[in-house]
Amino acid sequence: MVESASFGDVIEVNSNTDGKLRFVRIAQRGGWRTYEFILSAEMIQSEQITAIQDHILSLGGYWEQVFGGILLLCLPPLASYDPTKDIQREH
Repeated sequence: MVESASFGDVIEVNSNTDGKLRFVRIAQRGGWRTYEFILSAEMIQSEQITAIQDHILSLGGYWEQVFGGILLLCLPPLASYDPTKDIQREH
């Protein structure tokens, strides 16, 4: 079983003698919600997706584009916005 940390979590680590950190456990869950979408790189760069990204930032959230076509949207615990419907409308 692998326990993975999510955006906003507080983790506990140990420092090895070589200075590298080793994950021990999640000390406290941050409560952030992460949405993951696989889209074309061109779509992620579109005005419509940029508007969604700007809205995420205005709510105190965070977004990231990885491997060209994966869009990660992270929203803080108190944000009620769900970007799923807005992203689906863009397909």
